[in-house]
Amino acid sequence: MSKWYRFFLVIPLLLLTSPGAAKAADVSVGVWRTEGSLLWRTVFPLHTHRIDGASELYYPQSGSYIVASYEKPLSLKRSLFIEGGILADATSNIGSDSDWDTSRSPALWYYGQFKTKAKNYFITVDLKRRATPNTSFFYGYTYNTNYNSMTDGLYTIRDYTAVHTPLPNLNSYYTMSYQGPHVGVIHTIPLTNKITAIGSLSYSPYGLAQGYGWWNLRDLEFHHTGTAQMLDTKIGLRFALTPKDSSITLGYRYQSFRLLKGREDLSPDISWTVANHIQKGYYFAAEMKF
Repeated sequence: MSKWYRFFLVIPLLLLTSPGAAKAADVSVGVWRTEGSLLWRTVFPLHTHRIDGASELYYPQSGSYIVASYEKPLSLKRSLFIEGGILADATSNIGSDSDWDTSRSPALWYYGQFKTKAKNYFITVDLKRRATPNTSFFYGYTYNTNYNSMTDGLYTIRDYTAVHTPLPNLNSYYTMSYQGPHVGVIHTIPLTNKITAIGSLSYSPYGLAQGYGWWNLRDLEFHHTGTAQMLDTKIGLRFALTPKDSSITLGYRYQSFRLLKGREDLSPDISWTVANHIQKGYYFAAEMKF
């Protein structure tokens, strides 16, 4: 787990356990069932100065996040909001490794598959300001990290030729993180005395993207650095319960993190052109006001 993630994770725990912290606070715990993927690509010159090579890795990701949030009023119109999520039961998937040499052919030059499993975390810290009884604006900071293992490889294309070449000693990984400031809006629409529609949108036009890879079969280590855009949006229905200050919410959430421009540290001729991480799915949350 990243040291930064551990640092930010301590914040809500301190707030929840400090004397008087729970007064007038909203606490929520829920499950977000997601499907998605992480994909990254680099391009580079293979034979001349012309960009004729490309490499791409794809990691399917699915599982259930445990998501907890804490909101504490700071004044009549302002509040502090903290949310964190951990991918608790990621399922094993089949990822892929693709390479191209377009100077020779537009077809795949090399192609392999491997078993992969994700370990993902995210946390966000926001300051909210209520503009109307039903609308709030917020700004804050997001940190999102994704660890992807690679084992039990199998190459099916080598040098444009169909093969069946197992890589039983494959034991590699790739870690991707996105972080940066964001702004957003939350809007609610009361439908009945017990049911409220909720929608939120958070957007970061310019964040930091970082990748780190280790390919054990070649003792190869590499770093990616770039800029990224981050989007997180939710819609849902909140159902008021008895007692009065409790509720449940059912909804749908979509997160998208996309690279704007990047580079790789192995050579100045290598450009990091794609790094997209998408998670989406239905969520359930139980909320209580103290």
